[in-house]
Amino acid sequence: MSESVSLAGAWRRIGCALIDCTSLMLGLLVLSYALFAVGILASPRDLFALLAGGPAALGALLAVLALAGIACWTWMRGTPGQLLMGCQVVDAHSGRRLSVSCAALRCGGFALALLPAGLGVLWIAWDRRHQGWHDKIAGSLVVLEDESRLSLDELAGVSR
Repeated sequence: MSESVSLAGAWRRIGCALIDCTSLMLGLLVLSYALFAVGILASPRDLFALLAGGPAALGALLAVLALAGIACWTWMRGTPGQLLMGCQVVDAHSGRRLSVSCAALRCGGFALALLPAGLGVLWIAWDRRHQGWHDKIAGSLVVLEDESRLSLDELAGVSR
């Protein structure tokens, strides 16, 4: 991939993560109130208690989040937070959208990057290409969106 592409820096990526986490929490809050309203939960707080106390429920939530992340990186080139901040996740070698296997590697790499007190994620701040360990494992980059480089098919939303 050419070096002329603009890389998303650490602060922008923190903003992306904050947007994603906030929207996730709001979504869970709406879900908990909806389940309470139809009588499935005794209290809106029960959903959060279930997720915090039930390993199976927490595992299911993490699996859904992993699949959602893989889908976002593969088909939309980024999570909603990344897209709102003008970022795209691309293959570091070709500059194209990530394959499903590359996105799955990135997701697994993210879990590994969090293990040593988040050091693998913090790595973004001082890496020359602003890559965390998950980006290095998957061979991905987070770049600033530049629509002038997209083909007409990509601009029209036609996937290949």
